Amino acid sequence: MFRRLASVLCGLALLSGVALADTTAKISAAELRSKGIDPRNFAVFHVAGDGQTILAADEPDFTFKKKGVLRRLFLIKLTPALKIASIKKYDLPIPTIEQANFTPDLQSVVISSKRGSDIHKLDLADGKLSVIATHAPNTPGFRVHGDVFSNYGGKLYTVGYFYDENDVAGTDVLAEVNPALTGKEAFTQLVELAPIQKQLVGIRTESLLSPQGMLFYTSDKAGEKWAAFRWSAGKGLEKVDEAGKLIGSWGEGPYGVYCMRRASGYDVTLVNAQTGQKTPIYQGPDSMTNPCLSNEGNTVVLSQLNADKSATFWVGQDSDGFKLRKIGENLVPATTRVSHNGQVVCLYQGSANGLVLVKLDPPK
Repeated sequence: MFRRLASVLCGLALLSGVALADTTAKISAAELRSKGIDPRNFAVFHVAGDGQTILAADEPDFTFKKKGVLRRLFLIKLTPALKIASIKKYDLPIPTIEQANFTPDLQSVVISSKRGSDIHKLDLADGKLSVIATHAPNTPGFRVHGDVFSNYGGKLYTVGYFYDENDVAGTDVLAEVNPALTGKEAFTQLVELAPIQKQLVGIRTESLLSPQGMLFYTSDKAGEKWAAFRWSAGKGLEKVDEAGKLIGSWGEGPYGVYCMRRASGYDVTLVNAQTGQKTPIYQGPDSMTNPCLSNEGNTVVLSQLNADKSATFWVGQDSDGFKLRKIGENLVPATTRVSHNGQVVCLYQGSANGLVLVKLDPPK
């Protein structure tokens, strides 16, 4: 399949390494710098469902830190042509931003810091920063695993644990976050994770982003014999794949996409952990890795590392059965994000190269 697809695509005209079928724009590192962003410590967290709003952050230099500005969050608004329309900057006294995500109403952003012990809410309209949760002596609370915030189906989820007034921690749980509340009351336990995890040996990575479905990837000690499992509220734990070596994975809500290396070659699979549906995305001789998935599981982006260390990027969408098409080649390897609606791909190519944005046209 891959070879046939490649032979078709090589006949298409390319502009700056990106296929003409999709609208592509570049925001250079120099332009980011001219807008007051430091691209050396720049990170893109999310692209909102409108495809024209980027949530990003940087770490300013010491001149800002002396004034108490330890991190900066940016709301970058784009034009329909994917050019910068405006940038709103938020100066924050937060030492680290481990994760940031929009609240379901898109009016605020939740931020994890201090290894998940501090959770803040930033109001995007007025820039007010408030505390949802923080560790305080002799006070029960909830601590988040800092890299987990899932905004899915109109709810905000996280993974962490409750602790009592003596700082004795409970087991890990998946919890719903109510950003309108504070303290322990802002977190509602939905799924206890320990009973699920105890059924598996050698868990290497997990996708714990929805109370309806979660994914687990295990391997032996040598790292050669891998397996993939799904958990759903209705079916419990089930094996969905084995006999390969995991080389990449990504999760959104109950969806997960994973890349396997097998004796026969490489493949990429999309799984709905809630329903058990498996969708083959790719099967062939070339290594596809660095997967990224849209919030609703309708768009998958993959990268292929070339011999000259450049990257070729591919996209598959549910509207045409996830047939892969090339959206960029001979590009700098990038951190990939897909807008929540699956219509815009954002590639951050590092401090020297800036951003490449691709608006995906409907497949023909």
